[in-house]
Amino acid sequence: MPTVKITEVDITEVGFNVSLEFDFTLVQGALPYTYTIIISKPEYLFWKETNPTGTVLDYIKALVKPHYEKLLAQKTLAAQLNLVNQTLTW
Repeated sequence: MPTVKITEVDITEVGFNVSLEFDFTLVQGALPYTYTIIISKPEYLFWKETNPTGTVLDYIKALVKPHYEKLLAQKTLAAQLNLVNQTLTW
């Protein structure tokens, strides 16, 4: 089960800037991947019209989940292809 942690919320006049930390790194030995999204009140309220029981955390999940899944798939593919430390010669 993926785990994404909200690490920072910056308040602006029109919304929130939310920093999230993914539960994986992109480079071996590096820090977990950090992703930032902007949550504007109008966009959230528009989403809320079609998701009346949804919370702001559900909205954040809807924004982050596709990015998380695509990036994890690319990371997995790179590992399967064993691209690190390969030498190209011709």
